[in-house]
Amino acid sequence: MIERWEISPEILAEVLVPYRHNCKYVKRMWIEYLPVGDGVTADQSEASIVGDAELTIEESCYIDSTGHFNAVEFQICANQLMYATFAECVRRRLVRSMLSLDLQGYWERRLPNVLITNVTSAYKKVLNPRKFRGRHQLERSYLIKDRVFWEGTFEYTDDEGGLADGSIVNTLFLGPPLAPKG
Repeated sequence: MIERWEISPEILAEVLVPYRHNCKYVKRMWIEYLPVGDGVTADQSEASIVGDAELTIEESCYIDSTGHFNAVEFQICANQLMYATFAECVRRRLVRSMLSLDLQGYWERRLPNVLITNVTSAYKKVLNPRKFRGRHQLERSYLIKDRVFWEGTFEYTDDEGGLADGSIVNTLFLGPPLAPKG
């Protein structure tokens, strides 16, 4: 049976701390969690996990408005959805490969220790950035040495049939927080 809950405003606010005020696009977010049966191999997630969000881009944070959702906004939204999903997975201990982290450890590592290793995006129908939905689904999470790898997909939709989607692979270094490069 699928469990669904809203990420608390406090957790979501903490997820968005690193972002400038005009670049906090996720307004509300829910997690859908469906445990999978036993016998899962070490390189697979033990559950179906989806982050489902309401988003708003009131104005572009880097350019005059294009009037539509674009590649930069896709990636910023993807990051926010991903960071929020990570936080909730760590907080509730939902993913085996992330069990060595607690929430404080995650907050310390979320920027310096997370790297995007691959991302794709496709724009199938113009999407209204003023009000839309985003979905981030964990496809697979696994450990290689001291790194968690997270493979996921994204889909953005609006009430007018707008659609953009894509995929991402990121890695989270579980060692000490890395120092920022000067």
